[in-house]
Amino acid sequence: MKLIAKYIVSLFVVGLSFTSALAQVNGIAIAKIDTNAIRIGEQATIEIVFSCNTKNLPAGKKIEVPQIDDTIRKEIEVVGKTKWATTPSKGSENTDFIQKITITSFDSGFWVIPPFKFTLTGDSTPIAETNPLILEVRTVPTDTSESSLRDI
Repeated sequence: MKLIAKYIVSLFVVGLSFTSALAQVNGIAIAKIDTNAIRIGEQATIEIVFSCNTKNLPAGKKIEVPQIDDTIRKEIEVVGKTKWATTPSKGSENTDFIQKITITSFDSGFWVIPPFKFTLTGDSTPIAETNPLILEVRTVPTDTSESSLRDI
């Protein structure tokens, strides 16, 4: 009976230490967009902020930030982006990772921008991910009542 109790207690302690290690790495990831509706060809800016305590990372591990290519999805193009900036978070021991991405679209519709995921080196399981965003791309109204062509 004592052996079973020791086994259960050891499993409980291992589980707690594993959970607390993961809890220390977890952070908060937020994505914001300056406008959720643009006309075709206009631009919008997405700001991604990830905050976590980097002092508690497991040995040999680093935060892996999302790598943004020239498109977020086929309908949304990346016009420009800043490098990832790391700054100490105000009032806490956390470090903030910040990036701004300028986007545009030439396809009208409602487009979901998927969550941006943060992982640890060598692990594909996200430690945090942002909220998804929705972008509405509107067409430019045209006057079809006038038949003659004219300058813009």
